[in-house]
Amino acid sequence: MSCFALLILTSLYGLQFLKVNYSTFELLDRSLLSYESARTLRDEFGDKNILTLQIRKEEAFTQQDLCELYEIYEADFLLSKEAEVLSSPFDWRQGTMTDGRIWFPLVLSKPCQIEKSLKQILSENPASYQSFYFGADQRSLVFILRIHGKDIVEIQERLEMQIRTKLEASKSGLKSFWLGEPVYERHMKAGNESMGLVNFVAVIVIIFFLFFFFHSKIIFGMFLMAVLPAIVVIHGLMGILGHDLNLLSLGVFLMLLVAVIEDFSFVFSGIDFRGLKWRKNFRQCLWPGFLTSLTTVLGFGSLVLTDVQMVRRFGFYMALGAILEWALLFIFIPSVLHLLKNHPFLLRYGARSSAQPRELKPSFFSQRMLSRKFVLLGLVLVPLGFVALFHLNLNTTPSGLFSKQHPINLSRAEFLKNLNYDVDLSLLFSRSVSSERVAQVLEQIRANEIVSRIESLDGHIADALQKIPEEFRNGLDTDMKYSAGAQRFRSTKLQERAVIHLKVSDLQRIQSFIRGAEKTCGNDCEVVGAMASFAELGMGVLKALQESLFVGSLLVFLTLFFVSRSRGFPLGSCFLVSATALVAPMAILCLFAFFQVEMNLVNCLCFSGLLGIAGDNIFQYVLSGRRHNLTDLDIVRKWKPSLFVGLTMCFLCLSFVVSAFVAVRSLGIWLCGGFALGLLTDYFFTRALLLPQTRAKGSTPLRLT
Repeated sequence: MSCFALLILTSLYGLQFLKVNYSTFELLDRSLLSYESARTLRDEFGDKNILTLQIRKEEAFTQQDLCELYEIYEADFLLSKEAEVLSSPFDWRQGTMTDGRIWFPLVLSKPCQIEKSLKQILSENPASYQSFYFGADQRSLVFILRIHGKDIVEIQERLEMQIRTKLEASKSGLKSFWLGEPVYERHMKAGNESMGLVNFVAVIVIIFFLFFFFHSKIIFGMFLMAVLPAIVVIHGLMGILGHDLNLLSLGVFLMLLVAVIEDFSFVFSGIDFRGLKWRKNFRQCLWPGFLTSLTTVLGFGSLVLTDVQMVRRFGFYMALGAILEWALLFIFIPSVLHLLKNHPFLLRYGARSSAQPRELKPSFFSQRMLSRKFVLLGLVLVPLGFVALFHLNLNTTPSGLFSKQHPINLSRAEFLKNLNYDVDLSLLFSRSVSSERVAQVLEQIRANEIVSRIESLDGHIADALQKIPEEFRNGLDTDMKYSAGAQRFRSTKLQERAVIHLKVSDLQRIQSFIRGAEKTCGNDCEVVGAMASFAELGMGVLKALQESLFVGSLLVFLTLFFVSRSRGFPLGSCFLVSATALVAPMAILCLFAFFQVEMNLVNCLCFSGLLGIAGDNIFQYVLSGRRHNLTDLDIVRKWKPSLFVGLTMCFLCLSFVVSAFVAVRSLGIWLCGGFALGLLTDYFFTRALLLPQTRAKGSTPLRLT
């Protein structure tokens, strides 16, 4: 008791250091080969503060539209201290004057006195086409901004709100679309905060099912004693070790609830708190509870084999949580009950629970048995699952966490439709590379079919000079290399880069493009950027999933095999029953591959969770009877607590649907299906494989005395 108290007090101290990390960049792993290069773009080129704003109209812009936009641009917040315009269709800024700006309006020298229509200007001056529009039609304007300030999320939200308000006030049918890391951070913050609501709903679901099934007030107190200390210790340890809460570790609370509810339900089903009679339940469930917790440790613990740090930490904390919940349930709670054995509260509310009725009426589940041939056919899903593991649709980019109707993905769709690009990569050149070599590399890469356009320092200067009257051009090409707009292409360390806009976001096609671009670059440049890192991360996650499923499945299979064999079952039956535990996770895996469901960082938890509870019911069934003599009654008496566990976990996972992340909602639905399938296969397949096929359809009701 004193050890548990000391551990909890230490963990409570560590909670004050626990922080939530909302950055999408922090989803990347520091062990990635492309991580440092991607950080260079954020820190030296300032990409972490860059925003791209597209203003879109369904019809072509009119002169009045441009007048209104120019007035907003010239007089309002785009020129404030919080947002610096790096690229605009309206002006070029050169940082050589005392105020840091020289203005060269492209078209609107007198905003509301344009003599020619926009269409005429474009047709007569095609050289200004790309620099003015950045796109492929006359209905899109693009601004590139750099945010200044500590809270870039708050600034971006304020900018977006102000822009939207002014565009709506203009009544011109103009819409704004935003992309950039601050946008993702803002929505990641909202999504992570929504996980608090998910946790709250999950707790309400647990409370409802506990009272519905057990009809005892004291049971809920026992559940809190089993789960709260584990949650406090895990999160306190995160704070002490300096591990921030992120997209994965925010799910530890929910997955621990799932892990606790199973062992807890079997232990407290039909328990009698009077005197020391409760010891019988703990004694009967001690060994099965240890094995079910062991499979959870194996399922999540196998994730520590991966090179992806975030996944590895999640696996470690979940495995540690499974150990803690077992210790709390089978060591801490019995100690508390022993101390309170004569307490009036325990005597008053500790009457025999009505959770386990004395009579089980005939039902479909207790009357029917599946054919052994059908069960053998169902076991084919196990090898098919391992085949499906190599045909998954992987998407570890942050956009995959949100629904298609989310503002982020709507903006991406608009950029792709109107400007013909989806994501960005960069080529980072060595300082010694000549301009001719840079131009040669870019020309070869531009020929790739997935490349929409390439921005470079020379191209940026050439576009700018075209906007400037000839009498002002002398010497400006050199000065422009150090201007605010050129900082996107030249860092403080004088490294140059080119920004490549791609038409696709498919990780496999991007990886193929990266390999081809690296061959073109040789030793002169490297392909860098967040997308390159996310593509590398995706391959790491897929490798982690494959390794953890192979290792975890093997360990779960061997554990079940040796336990069932030790109970005296035939060798063949032991093999088949052990394979039965893997049917549910492998069936879900086959569905993922068949329907090409997007696999992301969150969905990978689905298989670890399913593998963690794989075979838990089978352990209860196998160990419920005497050695060499498992009867139908032994299995059926465990059916009701198994059903309660399955229903509770299903409804617990359905609470995930209140999350702002579509990936979390999808995880809940798939886990719900996997738990339900695992419950049915464990029950029916085990009975078919371990019991003789002699029961008639009209057999008498089972009575438990």
